[in-house]
Amino acid sequence: RPKRGGRIKFQLRSKQAVNLHPSSVNDEVSKFRTNWLMYHDIVRSSDVFVKDCCPVTPYALLLFGGEIAYNANEGVISVDRWIKFRAPREMASLVLELRHALDDILGAKIQNPRAELPPVSFKIIAAARSLLTMEGDVLDYGL
Repeated sequence: RPKRGGRIKFQLRSKQAVNLHPSSVNDEVSKFRTNWLMYHDIVRSSDVFVKDCCPVTPYALLLFGGEIAYNANEGVISVDRWIKFRAPREMASLVLELRHALDDILGAKIQNPRAELPPVSFKIIAAARSLLTMEGDVLDYGL
């Protein structure tokens, strides 16, 4: 979200405002296609900066982020109870099922890296890849 001087500021979960570090490859970006940014480092100097960062789509957050849950009364699917997206029940159900299937596949592979994946795993991975590469998001970008 552009601020004074065209610089983009972001807000951490703690509500603290942060800037992109001048050495970040994203420092020259004036607008991201998503409202979410993943980062590796926070640096405190003249201000608070994030380095090593990249934009993250809502589906990437839902499929690979923290714990997800659906509140049917509000029609909201959330990541770690703080990143919230509006989603119809059917969409939320599909996202939850896909997430759990991916968690199972990744968990099995971590436990036994040399084991072959069952054929259905490749269909699940292909579905996730298709969802992640879709041009338009069905979910709203946040509440």
